[in-house]
Amino acid sequence: MIAVPRQKRFHEVNDDHQVEFARAMSQRGLVTAVYEIDELETALEKVSFVRIPPQRDTRLIGFLDDYISQLAQARHMKDGK
Repeated sequence: MIAVPRQKRFHEVNDDHQVEFARAMSQRGLVTAVYEIDELETALEKVSFVRIPPQRDTRLIGFLDDYISQLAQARHMKDGK
């Protein structure tokens, strides 16, 4: 799977939460993150040969749930609520 996060420096979003999320997923080996669009073709060539067998592994779901909870908590604290 390839993730191409929208970025603040391109005025696509207000902050780089997508970059942070893509980096975290990439560090765990769950996605190939592409931060520069000229790297997309190379990434596509690499992942086109990857076969991911079906799994009942719930680590990704747990990771996403924890990450979203942390983001919500941080935003809640930032807003002072």
